Amino acid sequence: MHPRRPPASSWKYAPLNPTNNINNRTNIELSQYETLNNGSILGFQEKYVRRIVRELIPYDNVILNCSEDPWVNNAEDPPAETRPSREVKEFIRRVSEWIKDE
Repeated sequence: MHPRRPPASSWKYAPLNPTNNINNRTNIELSQYETLNNGSILGFQEKYVRRIVRELIPYDNVILNCSEDPWVNNAEDPPAETRPSREVKEFIRRVSEWIKDE
């Protein structure tokens, strides 16, 4: 379960791209989106994940996915689709903690 990271080809249109956002988001690159080093966006991601988890808890037929294809923009060995980087693994752990806390 995570706030969906936009594909690289559409980052220029993504609402969390600082160019498209007037809500004082930190200026980050797409590769930082699924890391703990994404500035003010992390707080919004936490609120989003916790809200979704609280809403879905009553349903036993829902599976939560902490990170969809985390290697796409953060591979240890680009351009191949390999293991996610250390920074992305730390992000996935944090998202997992939010889910467990709820």
